[in-house]
Amino acid sequence: WGDFPRQMRRMLPNGRVAVNTRGVSGTQIAAITTQLTNALAETKGAVGASPYTICILQGGVNDMQVGARTLAQMQTDKLAQIAAVQAAGMVPVLVGLSAWKTFATWTAPFQTQTLAYNAWLKTLGYPFYDLYTDSDDGTGTMKTSWGSSDGLHPGTGYAQGQFIIGRRLSALIQLIGD
Repeated sequence: WGDFPRQMRRMLPNGRVAVNTRGVSGTQIAAITTQLTNALAETKGAVGASPYTICILQGGVNDMQVGARTLAQMQTDKLAQIAAVQAAGMVPVLVGLSAWKTFATWTAPFQTQTLAYNAWLKTLGYPFYDLYTDSDDGTGTMKTSWGSSDGLHPGTGYAQGQFIIGRRLSALIQLIGD
């Protein structure tokens, strides 16, 4: 989702927090878990590397629209992802799916699955950013102010979606603490 990690760096206490991103556009939850595991292996034992303490986990739209994954499959994959994060000694921060009704591949069944997935994430007891509620204009569509050019990916301009996501996640991370 592009720019929101840079936005987070701007808002978090300088020198206390490092924000890295390993997100790859178009990736499904299970592949994100593999990418995460590989990234952690690269840093393990690196001289001078501080251990990561928090891991922000977002993903799921590609599971539906590209992978035709069911809600149950997405849940299984997300639980495996959370287990991998916890095994690495990190606190998982879950991010729900955004409103995306005007995206080209959106369907009514995807809307139902999006809402069910987000509701399920909230029940897991981990820090949670409700991206859907934040981005929804009340119709299941991303707010115009979020600057999306395609109805799914938030804009990068000042005060647009990625800035808002960065600000919200920064505040959540500061509440979680060390």
